[in-house]
Amino acid sequence: ENIFRILLSNPYFEITNPFLYKTKAEVVAILPNELKKEIHNSATCWMISHVPGEKHCGICIPCISRRIALEYNGINLKEYHSDIFNININTLSDNDTGRRNLTDYLEFISKFKKITPQNKEELICDFPELINPAFDVDKAIKLYERVSQQSFKVFSNYPKVLKLLK
Repeated sequence: ENIFRILLSNPYFEITNPFLYKTKAEVVAILPNELKKEIHNSATCWMISHVPGEKHCGICIPCISRRIALEYNGINLKEYHSDIFNININTLSDNDTGRRNLTDYLEFISKFKKITPQNKEELICDFPELINPAFDVDKAIKLYERVSQQSFKVFSNYPKVLKLLK
């Protein structure tokens, strides 16, 4: 932004990101219907080039968050090599990537389920990356709270995942 201000001789030049405080589900919700119809052509998977048939792996964090965003908006794609939401992860080894990622994701959304003045300070201590002059910490925490709520809503359709949250 500062470089462009200098190059353009415009001290008021601003670069803004309209999606900065939106969840993936909120971004999917505002997509035009023509783009929603093409969402199956998009990819977020870390391992897509290493999975047979170049399907989404289903176990990396991008796959988990993508699936939640899509299903929250009523888009159910059968594009995952592994369906971590329907697997009894207790049958997987402790070092299984899917088990670790889903467990980490559930731990994260559990911390942000309900933000209160009391737990806000604790969250900032647990996630010091929230202290950043580039964004508004309160808006970022509220974003994570919405991610949590959206995730819990999607997981309400998956008894095996819900069992892990108890």
